[in-house]
Amino acid sequence: MAQVIQLRRGSTSEWSTADPVLAQGEIGVDINVNRFKIGTGLTSWNYLDYSAAFDIIIQSSNEKLVFPTFASATGISSIGISTEGVVYAPNSGNLGIGTTNPSSRLTISGDVNVTGIITANDFNSASDIKLKDNVKTIADPINKIIKIDGVSFDWKNNSKPSMGVIAQNIEKVLPELVTDGDTKTVNYNGITGLLIECIKSQQKQIDDLNQRIDNLSK
Repeated sequence: MAQVIQLRRGSTSEWSTADPVLAQGEIGVDINVNRFKIGTGLTSWNYLDYSAAFDIIIQSSNEKLVFPTFASATGISSIGISTEGVVYAPNSGNLGIGTTNPSSRLTISGDVNVTGIITANDFNSASDIKLKDNVKTIADPINKIIKIDGVSFDWKNNSKPSMGVIAQNIEKVLPELVTDGDTKTVNYNGITGLLIECIKSQQKQIDDLNQRIDNLSK
């Protein structure tokens, strides 16, 4: 069963006349200006400032609270949290974090750190040529790949077995694919490019050997 949180609310004049002292952390909603104040347990209403973190709007038809910042003057057209656009959800149903113009169901502007498993049908990485400078074919791919170890291992946090590479090993050969920090991370897409060039290089060697064999058999 859904739980309803009832906030203390009233008109501007009602709040001003009563001038109550809100308990520490208690929220009082001014339904005329669609804003709220947070109590300190000491200061009366008239001397409290409206919260600057974000405004609220009360939808008069059902008294729902939404967190708008970006709501239109004509009604509840969007919701958001923080004046900096940390979260934004327009009528399209798209949710944005760090952006006020989400183009998909979830659009995030910035880095994301996930400790669990992400499951999806497909993963698309930005790869358009217009986003890149200094595009070059990977040189000496075979020599690079033989220095990289593919390993099996168990994750320490859940003991689940997995396979992959070790960031410190990759860093010695392809430092541009490793992001440093408290925990090193690896750009596996970069390894894909290296593997493509390795296959092409090996195929050329195979073709050359086949040609030599053909020449010897004539």
